[in-house]
Amino acid sequence: MIIFPLKKSYPHLRLEALVTRVSPTHPSYETIVSDLGKRKIGYFGEERASYFFTLLPSDTCLIFHGLRLNVDNLYFQMDVLVLTPSFILVFEVKNSTRHLHYDSKTEQFYKIETDGRKVGTYNPIEQVHNQAYLLSRWLQVKGVEQLPIDYYVVRSNPKSVLEITGSAPHITSKFISSENIPNTVRKVDARNFPIILDKKTMKKVNQKLLHSHEDLHLDLFKTYDLTHDDIHVGVICKDCGSRPMVKKRNGWLCPDCTSIDKNSWKLAVDDWFYIMNEGITAKTCQHFLQLDSRHQAKRLLAQLPLEIVGENIKTTYFRKE
Repeated sequence: MIIFPLKKSYPHLRLEALVTRVSPTHPSYETIVSDLGKRKIGYFGEERASYFFTLLPSDTCLIFHGLRLNVDNLYFQMDVLVLTPSFILVFEVKNSTRHLHYDSKTEQFYKIETDGRKVGTYNPIEQVHNQAYLLSRWLQVKGVEQLPIDYYVVRSNPKSVLEITGSAPHITSKFISSENIPNTVRKVDARNFPIILDKKTMKKVNQKLLHSHEDLHLDLFKTYDLTHDDIHVGVICKDCGSRPMVKKRNGWLCPDCTSIDKNSWKLAVDDWFYIMNEGITAKTCQHFLQLDSRHQAKRLLAQLPLEIVGENIKTTYFRKE
């Protein structure tokens, strides 16, 4: 059963908003585009693998995508966690078309560049191993009886190849393809671990995991050396990408392609929340949407399911969690 469904991460959504509102001539623009590209590749890989998790038994397997937890002031995020009454599995999903090499003598992973150079890369097995360890510690702190925890690296791209020099069964046994996810879970289940969590306890652990999830909140302005003046204002046309659209009685008009849309302003407000990561006032909304008056902005904000704090001119609107 899918408990925490796959969705774009909060940093992913913030970068999607940011890239549309920073000038391509800004020194950090290419870095923003590159970071967003990495997020897209990762998400696409997880999307490809997600189908095979739906094939797991819904009565015994609780599936969580992208949980980010904190234990001992250390944050860790798991691509996929599978909770059962007898054991837990942690999966790290990799979406790469490049060949990954492992040298059993040096115990090092590396990739080969187009010029033939060997370039070392991090160990994905140790990465997911560390996640499993921190999860074990998290369960201990939360007072949950310890379950056996196993972990695997999923190659979601069928074009990816793992090449090993020498013998390394401890490596090959931890790499699986997306299609092999159900069979891997069945093999672990065949070890006949005793049932540790009854239905009531499973429900409690489920709730603890959901309530403990924390999105990553980066300061985009510090990360990419931005100022508020670097953020382009105005409602962006969904058809041609131009801005600002102009508010008319029957919707928002794009001066460039003349298309009219009634909801583009809502996407602009979303952009504000994603980029600024703070509340918005009617005055600020007026400036950001390029409206004629603060009262126009107030009427528009009232249409959205936002949390309202303060009164009169100090009224601030926040996105509901």
